[in-house]
Amino acid sequence: MTQVLASGCRCYADPYCAPSQAASADSYTLQCIWAEVLIQWRRPATHQTQGTTMARAMTQPAYAALPEVPSSTQQAAEELLAKLTASLGELLASLDSAVEFRPIRLAPLDDNSAVLEWIRADRRLGFLLSGEQGETGWFFVYSNGSSERYEAGTMDQLDLNRMIRMMVN
Repeated sequence: MTQVLASGCRCYADPYCAPSQAASADSYTLQCIWAEVLIQWRRPATHQTQGTTMARAMTQPAYAALPEVPSSTQQAAEELLAKLTASLGELLASLDSAVEFRPIRLAPLDDNSAVLEWIRADRRLGFLLSGEQGETGWFFVYSNGSSERYEAGTMDQLDLNRMIRMMVN
């Protein structure tokens, strides 16, 4: 089933584009854009533009949530999102097989900090962002029933490209 919106966005029978999940016309359009990127990305990557397009679609919900994050963590969140988008775009452009990912989310926490998370069925990469020096860190968790892995550290210990590869592979 394909639905065409006034904006020209095509929505396919896809959980990322379900009208029941959309909170407003804007989020519905965003989810439609996300669905189209997934459909376009099912073809092998042929150049950097496709990787960048997919990375931007994946990080768009987090960028949209920046105003909800405490002002003390907004700059750190924006800088991390820019690095994540660039690194993710490069990696996705190099893939030669079909992939689908959930969007990366940013959410404020009760203690004036924020969490940025990328979640897959069997793994999770997250960043705890705080306005206080030394309180910002990252974590990676993987569990598929027969194998488990957990890593965490401060931002100066982070190898972002390695963590992205672990999320993609």
